[in-house]
Amino acid sequence: MQCKVEMVLQNLSRPIVLHPQWMKIPEILKKEIERQRAVQVLKGEYGEATDAEALAYLYSASLAAPLRSEYVNIYLYLYQKIMKQIGIQLPPELCEVKSLSDFEKQLLADLKQWIWKKSMRSAKKSRQK
Repeated sequence: MQCKVEMVLQNLSRPIVLHPQWMKIPEILKKEIERQRAVQVLKGEYGEATDAEALAYLYSASLAAPLRSEYVNIYLYLYQKIMKQIGIQLPPELCEVKSLSDFEKQLLADLKQWIWKKSMRSAKKSRQK
């Protein structure tokens, strides 16, 4: 039981992974990350970052350097999906990416796994201090 409690606490308290050249994200996105992590814990899902975490990373990366076109599509897809969940109405020109290609889906899955691993390593390092 204690192991499961530790896993829950680790998931909820792990750091948000951002691009090292841009370490700020909007407060509304931080709150959505917290909400999605809580849902993830309730579902017992581990090993992959949430959509909001992937969006936060791509947001910060896009402010540090231009994104490849595949990552622009992923960014816009996640942006419109999360803004809809939050209840923010977007202009039609920002709602052009309705789905991702198989390649983009794999890039997103890889990114989420990378973010998860990086955040878990960072959380582990901070606990050891």
